[in-house]
Amino acid sequence: MPEPRTEQPRPRVPEAHSATSPRERMEALAAALGAHVRRDPCNDPVIEGRRGNIHVDGVGCIVAVMLASARQWTAAKAKLLDFCELRQNGDAEGVLHLAALPTPAQARLLRGVLRIRKRQQYSPAVLQEKRKAIQKARECLSTGALRARGVAFGLPRDVGDGGRAETPARAGLRGT
Repeated sequence: MPEPRTEQPRPRVPEAHSATSPRERMEALAAALGAHVRRDPCNDPVIEGRRGNIHVDGVGCIVAVMLASARQWTAAKAKLLDFCELRQNGDAEGVLHLAALPTPAQARLLRGVLRIRKRQQYSPAVLQEKRKAIQKARECLSTGALRARGVAFGLPRDVGDGGRAETPARAGLRGT
């Protein structure tokens, strides 16, 4: 007589993935990856790369990988199967499930396979300088100070008229 099937216990989800909303889970993953969270056409949070993207599901995250060739997909799959579970296996693309937040080494692998840009990290001093420069530019635009000085859209004074400025070479050609 066959033995009754016993259900395997599900792996415990780390604290960062047990956040309540999908947005919070995606923010935790984005922080681990050093990436930006965007919104897809359905207004769901997504981390986009040039070769795939990451969405949140009920338990973890879905990693969709879309590559140009079967050889690239086989190499990427071999790297990602160490910490992801394969859900769909296509010719040059596939879907994997990420149950836990990646370690820094795993995050580098994910960013590399999916070609996700790493978010710039600025020091507080650099951030303050950037905020001051933006504020100064906004003040110049709102007061019209740039146009008063003859600068149109960042162009020098003589080019602001569409390139029709009178130059010595043009003036000399007209005299003949």
